[in-house]
This record gives sequence, C-alpha cells and structure tokens, in this order.
Amino acid sequence: MSPIKTVAVLGATGNVGKVAIPALLSAGFIVTVIARPESTSTYPQGIAVKKSSYDDLKTLTEVLQGQDALIEAFNPAAAEHQSTIVQAALAAGVSRLITPEFSTDSFSAHSAEIRIFGPKHEAQKELESLTSAPDCTLSWTGIILGAWFDWGIEEGFFWVNKKDRTITRFGSGDQKVSMSHLALVGEAIVTVLQTPEKYRNRVAYFADYAVSTNELIDMIQKFS
Repeated sequence: MSPIKTVAVLGATGNVGKVAIPALLSAGFIVTVIARPESTSTYPQGIAVKKSSYDDLKTLTEVLQGQDALIEAFNPAAAEHQSTIVQAALAAGVSRLITPEFSTDSFSAHSAEIRIFGPKHEAQKELESLTSAPDCTLSWTGIILGAWFDWGIEEGFFWVNKKDRTITRFGSGDQKVSMSHLALVGEAIVTVLQTPEKYRNRVAYFADYAVSTNELIDMIQKFS
C-alpha cells in the first residue's frame, strides 16, 4: 500500500474533528475538510474546504478525488449515510476509511443493546462485505479509545460531578474501564495512517488508562 499523504475529514467541527485536524497537520498530512453545503465554519490556513451533503453520491465522489484517506469524524448516528459515503470513497479511489467510532466499543457484542448503534452496525456489515472482495481497493479501520474522561468530566457526562463534588461508584467499584484524553483521538488517527497495513480492515484499540471507580476515588481524595 502506498503511503497516505492526503486526508479528507467529514465532521471537522465536532469533538473528534477539532483534535484530529491539528494532529494531522502536525504530522505533515495534507488535509481537506468536506463540509455540508450550509456550513459557514472557517478553518486554519492551509486547509482546503470542499462542500457536499453526505447523501449526495455524485458530489461526494467529486470532492473525494485525490484523497488517500477519509476520516468519518461525525457522530455515529449519522452512519445512516455510510453506504453512500463508502460508495463515493470507492469510486474516488480512496484507499483507507476510518469509520465513526473513537469512543465506545461499537464492535462489542453488547453494543447491539444500544439503539443509537443500530445504523452503525448495519453500515459496518455492508462495509466489511464490500472490502472483503479480493479486488476491492478500499480498506477500513475502526478506532476505539473508551471514554474521553477529560471531556466527559467537563461536560458532566462522567463519574465525577464537579458542581456537587460527588462521584458515582458502579458495582463493587473494582471493575476497570479503559479511558483516554480526547487528544489521544488525534494521536491514534495519525498512528493508523502512518502504519496503514498494520491496521488494515480491523479495529484498533488505544487507551491512556485502565482505572476502576475505587482507584479514581483514591486519586481524587489524595490530590484534592
């Protein structure tokens, strides 16, 4: 597989896109943002901006011309458009697709119990079927990092409630969970794109920590 140099990003203004783009630029990749037609967002100098709806096969194919990789940095709920995006990437000659994961392990058997992942699971089945063909030039990688603890705590979506100065203990509190800084999203993407064969057509797991609730409570008490 030829080295990846040009990278397109869908969902550049979201949490993933905001950390992925600086990491890609720092690593020397040529970045193109694909924004929705109605978008008025601005981007740093040196980033090309093209516009297309996620369900517009013709336009998506056109704006993806010349891109080695495509990062789906949007919310997994938007995976309902995955079929069109994949077809456009294939037609445009994109060689690597990074699917919309980055946090919760949507490849776990238990994730099927979470309704929001329904479209994602169906899209992934279609993608794997397509890329398993011997003559398919498109490959994929799913990146899983677990909970983004720094972002989650600030947003009130995690174990620690900064306002009430409380923490929730789950079960015995000894079960460990993998978690990461949000910035690791960008680092993981760069790692995958710099060593694409290592992560071809599979899930890549990254994490900063594996910590239990009890360990987290001890750390907070020690340093607060």
